[in-house]
Amino acid sequence: PVPPTSGGGGGTTSQSTTATVTANEPFTYSVNNLNIGVDSVTLTSSETSDAKLTVSAMSDKPSGSPEPSVKVYKYFDVVKQNLADTALKEATITFSVSKEWLTQNNGNAADVVLQRLHNDIWESYSPTQSGETDTHYKFQATVPGFSSFVIGLKTGDGVTPAPAEEEGTEVTTTTEPGAEKTKVLPVVIVLVVLALVAGLVWY
Repeated sequence: PVPPTSGGGGGTTSQSTTATVTANEPFTYSVNNLNIGVDSVTLTSSETSDAKLTVSAMSDKPSGSPEPSVKVYKYFDVVKQNLADTALKEATITFSVSKEWLTQNNGNAADVVLQRLHNDIWESYSPTQSGETDTHYKFQATVPGFSSFVIGLKTGDGVTPAPAEEEGTEVTTTTEPGAEKTKVLPVVIVLVVLALVAGLVWY
């Protein structure tokens, strides 16, 4: 196999590698770049090829794409060359999130999520925590393909209120006409009695 050749370093925001990917054997590209947020990318292909992987940090979401439904930690992009989409059997991305950032944003490791942009939709993938250092938590997530990604925190948007409150409101509304009828009934009785008395006096 041809050994991988890499470009970029620890202080850069884009790194790439070219290597022979052997069919049905996992290939791991170690990125280990906290500026990007990615530790490694592992893929398994159904074909042998001289593939190139490029992992780059992004300052914002891709132009024209919707807002992701997370509190954003980092955007990044994974691009492959000389490897067909149909040949990619599985891919795993290992990434790191700053403990300080989580604390500042009132989050914890269980709230971290990885989203992938596919067909103009941010698809969510729940990662598993794979380790930690003094400053970062490490996670890994399996994805069906490469594209633009965002690491972030789950938010409470889209939570549906409990229906019990609405039902309680309806019950109150339906009982009000009954209450009005109860108030009107004594008035009607008094009027009838007065009419009878008036009739007796008249005669």
